[in-house]
Amino acid sequence: MKKPIKSGTYEVKICTYCDQRVAPDGVRGVRERLEEVKTRYKSKPNSVWSNEEKAEHLIECACGIEKQIMKHCTIKPGEINDETIKENIQKLRNYSI
Repeated sequence: MKKPIKSGTYEVKICTYCDQRVAPDGVRGVRERLEEVKTRYKSKPNSVWSNEEKAEHLIECACGIEKQIMKHCTIKPGEINDETIKENIQKLRNYSI
């Protein structure tokens, strides 16, 4: 997450941000989602999430990416949820590559 926050390309920032918002059961706020990841993986000895300081740093980087992206958006992070993206998801499912 350190690289995307410093990256000048918004494609990388947006892909990283989207990935961080998606939980197994739907779309969550970035902090909420990563706190859940931290809790789930904190007992895994080789996980970065088992180190409180590193985990907090990653969460802060993710929040920084969110701020960078949202400077260019008319929608607020809290307005991005399962209900508001439902129509776009349906369009993407039918999108031909």
